[in-house]
Amino acid sequence: MDSVMFFPWIGNEYEKGGIFGKKILILGEAHYCETPDDCGACRPGERNDCNAMTEQVIKDQISDSGKKHAIFTKLAKLFLDKDSLSEADKNDFWNSVSYYNYVQTSVSDKARVAPNSEMWSISEIPFNEVMEELEPDFLLILGFRLWENMAGQEGVDWPVGPVICNDHKTWYYKGKRKRTLSLIIYHPSSFTFSYDYIPIVKHAISLS
Repeated sequence: MDSVMFFPWIGNEYEKGGIFGKKILILGEAHYCETPDDCGACRPGERNDCNAMTEQVIKDQISDSGKKHAIFTKLAKLFLDKDSLSEADKNDFWNSVSYYNYVQTSVSDKARVAPNSEMWSISEIPFNEVMEELEPDFLLILGFRLWENMAGQEGVDWPVGPVICNDHKTWYYKGKRKRTLSLIIYHPSSFTFSYDYIPIVKHAISLS
């Protein structure tokens, strides 16, 4: 993963499939920083302390003292189909999956701006490297803005997969050695997100 800036979180049981019996990669959009332009350290392939940012964010969700984020709690509840989570639930979930942010430069959080076209463009190669390294069975893409800006043409670079419950479409990521069933849902931070996705995600995992 030579081109990757923010290394993916990889759970201890990911390779074995963890509690799901499948290798699952959750794909977020981006990290946000107060002054990314002033830092100058945020570039794909750069090696510095920020490489572990994604890993640290997920570690914080498991630890007693780490900073918690609502989107990660929602994700765990979504996959586990639970209204509340114990510490054991959090550990089991995050050690079963991997997590990666597609955009490989930080975005300014001053106005919660969207990644620009260059940020999307330079993130294609790192994403492909992560997919080839991790070879997930199932890819959950968080947010339609992310999906619409990822590289590749629907139906060509991303072949159409099976239609699952509630008429949700799926797609396949075409890797060099395997295809990965992929599902897009509304981002957990959006008002359109719903736990109605629980059976949809379960079904997709079963097909992967």
